Amino acid sequence: MADDIASHKGIVVGVEPTVVHVQIETLGACGSCAAHSHCGFGEARVRTLDVSITDAQSYQVGDVVEVRIRQSLGLESVLWAYLLPAVLTLVGVLLPLRLGYSEPLAVLCGLLVTIVYYVVLYLFRQRLRRHYKMLIFPTEYKPTEC
Repeated sequence: MADDIASHKGIVVGVEPTVVHVQIETLGACGSCAAHSHCGFGEARVRTLDVSITDAQSYQVGDVVEVRIRQSLGLESVLWAYLLPAVLTLVGVLLPLRLGYSEPLAVLCGLLVTIVYYVVLYLFRQRLRRHYKMLIFPTEYKPTEC
């Protein structure tokens, strides 16, 4: 189970009643993560995460923390965000073509299926946010200076 944990160290840059904003610096260690090329951390050296926790007030701006999430959740999020909508879009285009409808109508169907999918995903965002839970822990860490 410990191998399934992805972690990043960072600094608290903001605190709200139930959210801690953590700025992390991506390092070369991200390359060992299976979802590295899809999670968005590969494009930016510094990124801010919003971590929802009940004891957010126990953290202060400047605290050094470690943010952890299960890697399997990262791969699952790639499925929900990229793979499943791509498959649905293809089905939304190819099925009307197979049934004999015109190409413009088939493309419109594919676009409509994709829009509906992302609207439903948006409506379930609170449930997904609870499912993709990140944890933070105090730690000793200093980011590298440029």
